[in-house]
Amino acid sequence: MATYKSSGKEIIQFGDQSEKVALLQFSSANDKSLPLIILLNAGLVPRSGPFGLMRSLSSELNALGYSTLNFDFSGIGDSLSLDVQSSDKRFMHDFSQLLSVIKQNPKLPKTYVILGLCT
Repeated sequence: MATYKSSGKEIIQFGDQSEKVALLQFSSANDKSLPLIILLNAGLVPRSGPFGLMRSLSSELNALGYSTLNFDFSGIGDSLSLDVQSSDKRFMHDFSQLLSVIKQNPKLPKTYVILGLCT
């Protein structure tokens, strides 16, 4: 797993070959009693969301004290696709790896809320 940090944001690369990408944004309070908000990409749209909706929502949630994690599934946005599994199996595998990353990071809350859109 590789992490790149800049002003309250971290780009996390993870997966078998660091092929998956997530953007972690900490609130200024970084209150670990609040759940982490995981924002999934919408369909084939990258993690910023349609018309930047997920990026805007992430900023608003940060202002309310929540840390957020915007995530691209394999083959979408900045995350590469290295396998040929069915999309359902690949998405479940990707999300399982993401949860492992969250559990291993002591700076993150251990509870989370998953948000996503259907396109």
